[in-house]
Amino acid sequence: MKNEHENKEIIASKRLSSLKMVISNQYYRINVIWCRTVYAYNEVIQTKSHNHSFYEIHYVLTGACSLLLNEKQVDLYKSEYIIISPKKTHQFIDATKDFSKLVFGFEVIDDNGKIVEAIEKTNNNEKKCGTEIIEDIIAIILKTALYKGEHVDVLIRNLVQSLLIEFARINDINIFYEKIKIKEKDRRIEIAERFMIT
Repeated sequence: MKNEHENKEIIASKRLSSLKMVISNQYYRINVIWCRTVYAYNEVIQTKSHNHSFYEIHYVLTGACSLLLNEKQVDLYKSEYIIISPKKTHQFIDATKDFSKLVFGFEVIDDNGKIVEAIEKTNNNEKKCGTEIIEDIIAIILKTALYKGEHVDVLIRNLVQSLLIEFARINDINIFYEKIKIKEKDRRIEIAERFMIT
């Protein structure tokens, strides 16, 4: 029988995966295709070799896992993540018993292609270390996902945007977060900027 902690994790994951998230402004549109948590005890970790037409971020919350990325083994540990580019073949092959991760797939649509170009320029499909800010935002997302209501959905979307901004910042994708700062200061920008280090 699952304990209460495990049940909350599953509820949060289902809630996140049920949300339709689109993040947009005058410069770009990001469609978040999925956002969910994966736990070693409630899912089959091993997958078949596959690829997607969009980006995926896999962020390890606890434990460790191994994956094949274009037939090269990559080991990810707590607080490490990898951004997998579209059409890159990958397969998860192993995980520790205490493994959990946040994973989300997203596509970037921008008129001039500069954001996608910047992501590709800085993303070498290698693992990277996260930041305390990422850990904090993810913790808030997972706690917030336990609640229901339209205002909660808006908050989660804003937090996911803040998370993407932080990933962009630590990957030095300046075009992504600098353009957000240029936009008039609405509530989402104020929330996001609280999480940014300048």
